[in-house]
Amino acid sequence: MNPVLYEKIIIKMLFKNLEVRDKIFPFLKAEIFDSDFSNQNIVKSILAFSDKYDHFPNETELKTFIKDSDSIKCFNECIQMNSEEFETEFMMSEIEDYFKRKLLWNNAEKLIQTLKGSDISPTGDIPNEIMESLSFSFDTGIGLDFFEDPDRLFDSLSITDKVVPSGIKAIDDLI
Repeated sequence: MNPVLYEKIIIKMLFKNLEVRDKIFPFLKAEIFDSDFSNQNIVKSILAFSDKYDHFPNETELKTFIKDSDSIKCFNECIQMNSEEFETEFMMSEIEDYFKRKLLWNNAEKLIQTLKGSDISPTGDIPNEIMESLSFSFDTGIGLDFFEDPDRLFDSLSITDKVVPSGIKAIDDLI
């Protein structure tokens, strides 16, 4: 797994594939991109632009927003990559795996730095963070969407099903 290549692919996919952007952007952090300072600077610029202007930048806006010429050059390289080579489902699986590995690596580094110090009390949160890293997923399709199908929600809450009586009036009333 070449980290620089994955970082460039992620940047490319953020700008060229809306489906991928919608899944990745909520989890986008600069700490994921540390193989190449320019890639990390691009991500920091994307996040800063989004915070400041409340929308994801297009290519021109980001090029204008980035101040570092090396980062602009790197961004141009990312955008010029041939995106037709990337099948979305495969790439999302690979990018998700990259995020998991990178989050796990960052937590391992954090643990090592803590153990090098004299106070090891901050290690209490690290096991939970490692578990979160291992269970990381872009899949947000769990749970209920109350706004997707309100009629179905209303029906499920208002239609009473036939219930087999238990023979105890108080329990039957609760059921």
